[in-house]
Amino acid sequence: MHLKAAIMLVAALANAVLGKNKLIIVGMSGLRHDFVDRPSLDAFQRFINTGFKATKVKIPMITNSWPSLWTLATGLWPEEHGVIDDIMYDPTINLPFYGGVTKTDTRWFPYKPIWISAEEDGVKAAVSGWPGSDVKHGTVQATFVHPFISKETEEETKRRIDDFCGWMYDQADIGLFLLPEPDNAAHENSLDSDELQNALLQNNRLINHLIETLNLNGVDSSSTNIILVGDHGMMEHESSHVTYLSDFGVSLGDFKWYTSNLFTTGMILPHDGLAESIYEKLSQRNASEYFTAYTAENLPERFHIKNHRRITPIVLVANTGYRIQITRPHTDDSAPVRVVGMHGYDSNEVEMMTAMLASGPDFKRGKLEEIRSIDIYPLLCSLLKLNTCHGTDATIDVPQQMVNGVLMDKRPPKLNYATLNMDSGDSGMSYATVSSALATYSSICILLISFIVLFTVC
Repeated sequence: MHLKAAIMLVAALANAVLGKNKLIIVGMSGLRHDFVDRPSLDAFQRFINTGFKATKVKIPMITNSWPSLWTLATGLWPEEHGVIDDIMYDPTINLPFYGGVTKTDTRWFPYKPIWISAEEDGVKAAVSGWPGSDVKHGTVQATFVHPFISKETEEETKRRIDDFCGWMYDQADIGLFLLPEPDNAAHENSLDSDELQNALLQNNRLINHLIETLNLNGVDSSSTNIILVGDHGMMEHESSHVTYLSDFGVSLGDFKWYTSNLFTTGMILPHDGLAESIYEKLSQRNASEYFTAYTAENLPERFHIKNHRRITPIVLVANTGYRIQITRPHTDDSAPVRVVGMHGYDSNEVEMMTAMLASGPDFKRGKLEEIRSIDIYPLLCSLLKLNTCHGTDATIDVPQQMVNGVLMDKRPPKLNYATLNMDSGDSGMSYATVSSALATYSSICILLISFIVLFTVC
């Protein structure tokens, strides 16, 4: 009995030490898991040699920036937090969303990110360039904010860093900062190009600048934890590897809404009564060489996107190395073949995975071969000792392997997000429901939709 009490006391004392340090999360767009191992990146190598490394971080579908970065910020799957892609459509509010363009509000982001939970707990937050950074939840917003940025020069990023470091010195105890590279460079060049290497070297300089500026601003490195993490990986794609939906008897005129004309994973909302015939055309055996067609109902559970009303009746996922275009161009397509970086493929592909590096007083020196991006949220909540975080599918077990002391998980049980997100709350109908009905009872489904529209109008 005395031994048990002693162990509990030691654990309590260790936990009391944790959570008293500042915490900074630096996100990098397009940081494939193996990019951090390039020996020319001295800032990355310092983190690897002195801190903790998760060699691969598996991100959720759809493997694009906004879903992944919002999963990092909330610990929730995309079907739970609702940001299922960079471009999406919500049938309840009858509006499209375009990441970085659409004016953001809590209708798109109904569940609290880590910085809102921190502010509610009296911990000041600084958020620079992160998706949704300027969204208010009720009356609560991060104390210091730069809006989302998808592209900027190195000097512009340095000015953001200078502001950010001043914020971290003044009041903030948690900061999130997004670097938009190497994503832009990878989309325009091959993954072994000088351009991509220069983008990684730029990030390396910016990380060094961040650490130096923190020190100049009086932010003590001995009481500051820093995490570097990417949003998604990259895979090489030859520009000639494009398949056209028009070759399978499908045209733009068949759709009410679609993600874009060219994509790796895309959502399609057909006109009423066409979902079943379009799905049949796109499920032909010869189509499987290029992509897999899913109805909303038969999406794999591991994608974690099916249980949300924003998922359309048909979702296409390109095979690795391919992209999908809806309409074959009328002009000569014999342009020189280019090799560029691409993402949006199946999250099981190792090239879609990113990495996490962490250094600071609370992190041990060590390594895990693979974690999930949802595992990072309980780490953040526990390091900051927040009382206002929500429950998720991730426990404290994985984060505990990263730190020196004992973490305490204060989060409540997870909510039933599937029920919350499939119920529009104002007589709307989810695409998943529509898709299921169309598969066998398309005529009944059309009548139901008509009734709902009539009921809403009345």
